[in-house]
Amino acid sequence: MKITSILPVAVFGALLPLLQGCEPSTPGQLYPNTPPETRIVVAPLADSTHDHYISPEITFRVQWFGHDEDGLVTGYWLKVDGDSVWTTRGDSAIAFESPQPDPNAPGETLPVSHTISVRAVDDDGMADPTPATRTFFASNYTPVIDEFVSDFLPGSVVGAGISFSVSYSDPNPSGAFVRLWIDGVAVTDWDARAAFQFCNTSDPSILNSVDSGAVKPVDISRLPTGSHTLTLRVMDWGGAVSDSVSRLITVVDTMPPLLSALTSTYSGLDYYPDGSVFYAANAATRFEAEGSAAAYYGAIHSYRYRLIGETDSTDWTAWGGAEHSETDLAPGRYRAEVQCRDWTGAVSAPLVYAMTIIEPTFVGAATKKLLLVDETRDGNGRPGSPNDWQADSTWRVILGYDTTNWITPQGWRVSELDYVTHTVGGVAYVSPLDLFDKNVVVWHSDDKAEFNFEVGAFNRRAISEYLDRGGRLFLCGWDVGENLGNGDSLTFTASSFSGKYLRVTGGKRSNDRSFGATVGAGGYGDLHIDSAKVPNAWAGQLDKCWIFYPSHRSERIETWSGVPFDGMGSAIKNFSPLNNWRTITCGFPVYFLRDSESTPFVRKAVEELLAN
Repeated sequence: MKITSILPVAVFGALLPLLQGCEPSTPGQLYPNTPPETRIVVAPLADSTHDHYISPEITFRVQWFGHDEDGLVTGYWLKVDGDSVWTTRGDSAIAFESPQPDPNAPGETLPVSHTISVRAVDDDGMADPTPATRTFFASNYTPVIDEFVSDFLPGSVVGAGISFSVSYSDPNPSGAFVRLWIDGVAVTDWDARAAFQFCNTSDPSILNSVDSGAVKPVDISRLPTGSHTLTLRVMDWGGAVSDSVSRLITVVDTMPPLLSALTSTYSGLDYYPDGSVFYAANAATRFEAEGSAAAYYGAIHSYRYRLIGETDSTDWTAWGGAEHSETDLAPGRYRAEVQCRDWTGAVSAPLVYAMTIIEPTFVGAATKKLLLVDETRDGNGRPGSPNDWQADSTWRVILGYDTTNWITPQGWRVSELDYVTHTVGGVAYVSPLDLFDKNVVVWHSDDKAEFNFEVGAFNRRAISEYLDRGGRLFLCGWDVGENLGNGDSLTFTASSFSGKYLRVTGGKRSNDRSFGATVGAGGYGDLHIDSAKVPNAWAGQLDKCWIFYPSHRSERIETWSGVPFDGMGSAIKNFSPLNNWRTITCGFPVYFLRDSESTPFVRKAVEELLAN
């Protein structure tokens, strides 16, 4: 605001002769307006040489201010190398370009003179007649490309959906722009992004998944089939342009992406190797696929799934991640299919995961079904090491069936499972497909070589799930306790398989040949070793036989006869009313007993298991 006269008329008249020579610029103004003054306070020193940027993050900031002793400064005319702009600010970030290469200094540019002029203007429109001026020189280094970053080498055969980037350095870093040429034709503008993804930009589901803040999407139409040269250059904010880096490639469109794996879990557990699983209410089935376009240096963009059941099917899901989930699938057979696609939109052939979700049907079945699991490893057929035929023949006599109709005198339908040859992918195990309709499982290991009831990868889980659903188990064989725990003297916790399902709290093994007979209890008869089935040197007795300590709600049905465990439980029955399952566990191999005694023993055990 200017000082305006408010003196009385008489005083004004007395002063008028004195003021007439002053020639005020504004009629009625008592004093003449004085122009403002301008000063540059931050800028390169006069005639000095500077980088065009002072740090990697920001441009050089020039600061100035103006002063008007009889008014206010309303703004400034800022002039940089001949270009003027009006501003009310007191500073500015200015890039002083110097793009002219220095022929005597590779990688540098010639110093270029720059002049900054700032002229303040006051609220009467009067400008500083002597603007603040600073003249200096700016220099710049040319950026250098350090690496063409890609997973393909020069001369590689690639698909159109490739990606790559460039890394660079700058001795006086600022910011930079990158540009891509294909066969000498620029296919992008100068862009701050240093990474490129060739993709099907006409498909929004593909284009929108590009991290556009960091990656420049380029349409695959720019990479038709054939040989091409990719060229990249970098330009810094000072206008200096790097040398180019190039890569020769050959583009093909005949190699689709491939699916390499599809795995699945059910309620957090793996399906069995044959694709089966026992049904559980509200269980989540999760799938995870793995695909590859590595053969042509592409990348997988997304996956989709569909489920084909026995009665209905689902549509393909939208393209998404490698994982997919279904909840509470009803019992039945299913085929899960998955496809993957690359960044061009090329789709793989489906990969299939077949699975069977089984609801047990053995409880209350009209025809009682028995599964005989035979672990005989086909020994030499001599006493002490029966071959598979000998073991099978003995058990057919014990249960009373033949291979003509597989029905016992009691009406039990028997299925045999030879554990050694019952494999999927080289893994021997039992699965829900073997167990789901069997009222009783008789599992024996009459061959001394190995016992896999607990050793097989899925056996503990399969039998546990079978028993949880009300299954019945008769277990016998060589060294049973060793395979239920570890060592010669065992203590089983309540939560272990033995403590929970067999209801034994511990046991001991006889390492010498001292097992020869048992004494029956609860309606079971005595048992004796058949000396004709063991070598003469064994004197009619076996080693590695066990006694078990029964827990609450379990009882001994056979006790050891003779040293060292006379009167202790050699066979334990668990028929606790608190549980769905029923089990009988024998610490000896039944094959080596007298057939006349083992037959009524096993048949009575099976009858009790079926009846309870």
